[in-house]
Amino acid sequence: SEISWLAVITSIAVLIASSVDGSN
Repeated sequence: SEISWLAVITSIAVLIASSVDGSN
């Protein structure tokens, strides 16, 4: 259960980080 939302948050965090990093 916890791993489910944890994995989702981690994925979103990674996507955002990649977006910001790739933006520059």
